[in-house]
Amino acid sequence: MLKAFFSRFAAEEPAAAQPAAPEPAPQPAPGPAPDARSPAMQYADRLAALANEAHAAGQVLAYVNALSWMLANIAANQNTSWAAADVVRRYAEHLCHIEEVKQAKAEAEAAKKASAIH
Repeated sequence: MLKAFFSRFAAEEPAAAQPAAPEPAPQPAPGPAPDARSPAMQYADRLAALANEAHAAGQVLAYVNALSWMLANIAANQNTSWAAADVVRRYAEHLCHIEEVKQAKAEAEAAKKASAIH
């Protein structure tokens, strides 16, 4: 069923703008990852492989465009008023978690440097 769902929109995908310069290779998100045996982790692994492929080809914006297009189609085809909001909420939660981990690492590094000075 999902194969039919995704193939239905493949031909409708809009063309993406090309990046001016290659962006740095995507890194795994810090923090807790889904269970390695879970479907979520399997999908995350596939998406990471596609992200790396897009980066190597200098097509990161095309990848982002395709990914956001698919998320929009998933939300739109759930026939519920909350589906799009749920996608945005989950994105925001993940982004906040990533930023919190970055901040904690920066603070730990600063404290380490400060203790080395004294």
